[in-house]
Amino acid sequence: MSKSKPHLIAIDHDDYHASHVGHTADGGQFFLTTPFVPAIGGSAGREFVAVYLFDAQGRFLEARIDDLGTRAELDLERAQRTGLMERVPKVEAIRTDEYPTKAMRPAWSVLDAAKLRETFAIELPDWQTALDGVIREVRGT
Repeated sequence: MSKSKPHLIAIDHDDYHASHVGHTADGGQFFLTTPFVPAIGGSAGREFVAVYLFDAQGRFLEARIDDLGTRAELDLERAQRTGLMERVPKVEAIRTDEYPTKAMRPAWSVLDAAKLRETFAIELPDWQTALDGVIREVRGT
């Protein structure tokens, strides 16, 4: 098996791990997630919303990551007041079997990154370390 990086990675809709995957009105694709920095010890933690946009062929276009503040600060009124709701693509619910995919996927699966690490010889960072890096990148520090 090749040790080169893949050109495309399928992110298929499912009802649990990837429930916010779909198509935009212009035929593009998106993946919406809500990463967070946990509240531990004296830290209040932080909440984020991130949407990753791809063209119709699945090529990455951009990531929009918004810092929503602490969980105590987070509410719908604040999101509407700051214009955040206008930046998020409208999501229409579909069943898993309605989402077209090139590869057949099991009805339910749990992400195990072991094969990804072995196949492509990539060492994945701890999720907290990776999130810290994204936050630094977004803040420009």
